[in-house]
Amino acid sequence: MSHPLRTPLLALALVWVSLGAAGFAQPSAAHAVPMRVLGLHVDGEKLSAKDRTDLFAVMQAKLRLYPDVELKNPPAGELTDEMIDLECVDLDATCLARLGKKYEADKVVHVEVSTTAGRQVMRVRFIDVALVTITRDREVKADKVIELAFALELEVETVFGKPPAPVIAEKPGLLVIDVDSPDAIIQLGAEYIGTGTATSELAPGEYTVRITQKGFQDIIKKLVVKGGQTTQESFRLVAIVGDLGPGTPKKPKGKDDDELDWVIWAIVGAVVVGGAVAVVALTTGGSDDVARGPAVLGIDGTSAWRDPATIGGRR
Repeated sequence: MSHPLRTPLLALALVWVSLGAAGFAQPSAAHAVPMRVLGLHVDGEKLSAKDRTDLFAVMQAKLRLYPDVELKNPPAGELTDEMIDLECVDLDATCLARLGKKYEADKVVHVEVSTTAGRQVMRVRFIDVALVTITRDREVKADKVIELAFALELEVETVFGKPPAPVIAEKPGLLVIDVDSPDAIIQLGAEYIGTGTATSELAPGEYTVRITQKGFQDIIKKLVVKGGQTTQESFRLVAIVGDLGPGTPKKPKGKDDDELDWVIWAIVGAVVVGGAVAVVALTTGGSDDVARGPAVLGIDGTSAWRDPATIGGRR
């Protein structure tokens, strides 16, 4: 086209018309095997490294939208090194087909950007490796690199057809677990997610929640998380019968237990006063009916000697 492109919208419109006028055999969704496509890194001495990388990313992202296309990794080095290795004189259909064959591709996409009269000129070529033929060769002129990106997407769409509509994933849901004990361990399947209270953002579905704490019965329950909704469950732990927990006084073992005739009354109080737990034991034995008096035990052994109730009780 000889007339200049005055606005980005006009440029895109003209590109669309020119692309739509050209025919090309599009891949069918009924391929027995995916079409292997080698998208080469964008060439362009006047483009910055970032612009070249961005244009390549646009092309790759567009190609990934096609379920029957398998992308092959492009050469990491310079194309000139590949040309020397393949004994190519020019980067023509023969050379690009050899490159595609080397990397086990069915089609090759080559993009080159140059500058003419202060404007960007992008040349896009599609090569059929088996036929050693350039099946599409188009030039697009634009004032900005972003316009080239739009045009490159249109080129891919013209060759491969419109990509299928993306599948919109269902929104995740929120699972909130609350247990009446702050020390309860909460697991989602085999994964630890919190203690006492836990909140997790999950994909919709059924999940197994397990709650455990020493001295209490395990809780295992299946919960259903729905997309975009909050599932909240509260649990109350139930103590295991007969388990008084650690620290409970035990009956001493002896040879003549029958002659001891003793009784231990144990009161285990979880009284949180300065972080201490007190255990009070009253003992009687034999025919002596006189109470021996209280024994006060403190968990903190380093400061127990300071307690007035224990003075004189050490042996």
